[in-house]
Amino acid sequence: MQRTFLIALLFCLSVAGAAREAPPGRSSSPTTTKAKKTPVATSVLPVTTASAQARALYRQAMTESMNFHLDRALAKWRDAVKLDSDFALANLMIAFRTQDPKEAKAALRRANAAVRKATDGERLFVRWVTGIREGNFVTGIAAMNDLMAMYPRDKQMLSLAGNWLMVRSSYDRAADLLNRALAVDPNYPPALNSAAYAYAQMGDFTKAIGLIRHYAEVIPNEPNAQDSYAEILRLAGKFDEAIEHYRAALKMAPGFSIMGLADTYALKGDEAKARAEYTRCQEQAEMSEDRILCHLQYPITYVWEKNYRAADEAFEATAKWAHQHDLGFAEAQAHRMMAEYQPDDPAALKHLERAAVALGEHASVSKSDHEDEMARILRWRVVRASHAGNRVLAAKALQELETMANAQQSEMVQRSYHAAMGAELIDEGKPAEAIPHLGEDVKDAFSMALLVKAYEQTDDKNGAAAERVELIDQHIPTIENALVAPTFRSRARQ
Repeated sequence: MQRTFLIALLFCLSVAGAAREAPPGRSSSPTTTKAKKTPVATSVLPVTTASAQARALYRQAMTESMNFHLDRALAKWRDAVKLDSDFALANLMIAFRTQDPKEAKAALRRANAAVRKATDGERLFVRWVTGIREGNFVTGIAAMNDLMAMYPRDKQMLSLAGNWLMVRSSYDRAADLLNRALAVDPNYPPALNSAAYAYAQMGDFTKAIGLIRHYAEVIPNEPNAQDSYAEILRLAGKFDEAIEHYRAALKMAPGFSIMGLADTYALKGDEAKARAEYTRCQEQAEMSEDRILCHLQYPITYVWEKNYRAADEAFEATAKWAHQHDLGFAEAQAHRMMAEYQPDDPAALKHLERAAVALGEHASVSKSDHEDEMARILRWRVVRASHAGNRVLAAKALQELETMANAQQSEMVQRSYHAAMGAELIDEGKPAEAIPHLGEDVKDAFSMALLVKAYEQTDDKNGAAAERVELIDQHIPTIENALVAPTFRSRARQ
């Protein structure tokens, strides 16, 4: 399982809490601990708390998070904070795990207040993660770099940095850091899992499958090992083998891998089975994120079938459900996805407007989620307004997106800007100028399709052929793939 930076973050920090305890008879109380630099290359990030019991709960939560039992981990972090309200790292984990915006805000405030009494390393960690969460990527990345310099052989920090680089589509650099973590500990589960995904994203499935097999051997009784094994196989297009491993994970934990199984059926073309599993996932999935995502994935099964009327009904139901549950991010996503396949530009633009409204009327939407989804909305507003001949609206949306891209380093904001700019340049008959922009929107099926067109228009047959093959072989259950990939595969068969 490797779905979001937050999940990856929790995963690779799984044993940080267990790595360094105060020696017997000594307390690491925040009222007495002074911040000190830790130059020893073999040391790991310390954990400051006044309560030994709270530290034990933190350790248990980190183990749960390593194995992706994230709701269980949240319960233990909450218990730890009850014992020590100034427990900075436990508060930080709560802030990023909870679905309650009030709880998240309070926990983040406590984390930032408490960390002043902790170590330099803990302060850097809080600054790093808070910066990413709040969209302040310059501050966050600077803190990450400082923390890496402070703990150059900390396998947890190496894994976390590797995951962050994967979020930014720097798969080769991510693999380098993850390999450094594995040099410290060849059996370190988070690094094995993440490195497998990095190599899979680079198309090296021999290496990826070898790593994920090793990961499954290291933790044979945890469902995530089978879940990740299945996902790597699915990325390689081995759907039947993937289903076997998802079912193995479900035998260990009945609510663990339902969404992965549903996604695989959707990619395989069995949309009826996919819908049945997505429906089951909405109620029975172990992780709350999966339950939300399955509401969004369910309508895409109709998009695969080109049954857009049914897709409209399903997405509207999802948007209504999200609104009722104060899930503004999911509500906005539902309307933005609807806009992507609408044949009528005014209808598409209307859904994009509804998506923007949903982002603004729910306090539950974090700043980073708001910025990322607004960037996606603006990207599609540029495309659909341009297609409708409304050059004024297209130019205004592109200017807003460029302003966002100049102001922050969010990967999604940057990609959305380049995708919109590339699409505009194609429309203007400037394929050579469009190519570098479209290339920045990594693995987005629409941008990949435009890249094929741009290469063809510049008479780069090799470039067009390579991009076409990559698109055809891309097995990810996104709405973009559902809309674009079937056409390319049909042409390839013909």
